[in-house]
Amino acid sequence: MERVVAVGGDRIAYTPGDRTLTLNGRPPDEPYVLNGDPVVGSPGAFDVTVPEGRLFLLGDTRGNSDDSRYRFQESEGGTVPLSAVKGALIDEDDPLVVGLRSAVPAGGGLALLGAVSGVAALRSRRRATGAAAPSGEGRGTDDACVTGVVARG
Repeated sequence: MERVVAVGGDRIAYTPGDRTLTLNGRPPDEPYVLNGDPVVGSPGAFDVTVPEGRLFLLGDTRGNSDDSRYRFQESEGGTVPLSAVKGALIDEDDPLVVGLRSAVPAGGGLALLGAVSGVAALRSRRRATGAAAPSGEGRGTDDACVTGVVARG
């Protein structure tokens, strides 16, 4: 997985001597780069103006990423067509992600509460049925128990 760092019209450049990656003449803010070195592993200098409809990609683990810096021979300045994007990573601070992250434990808690309530209701019903069982009074002298279906009309 790689991150889109430049889109059509952007200019991205790197000169090994100054170890600075620039995007449109300024160093990009890349707090997500692992180990903090945005140019580690770069094969050499590059200066690319990204064509419209194309993207320049860099991995977060720059020292171990087969990204646009290594694709200069394959395509236009190492860029890839927009149509090559297979998906998008949603930022972990996105409101949808935060909401889902909160809803999953709440849903699990509600499911557990429902299960406990269901078991409690069954036990309560069994106790109530057992307590209301006929004791033999009012049935005459016959101690036989009859089971069957009562038709209600």
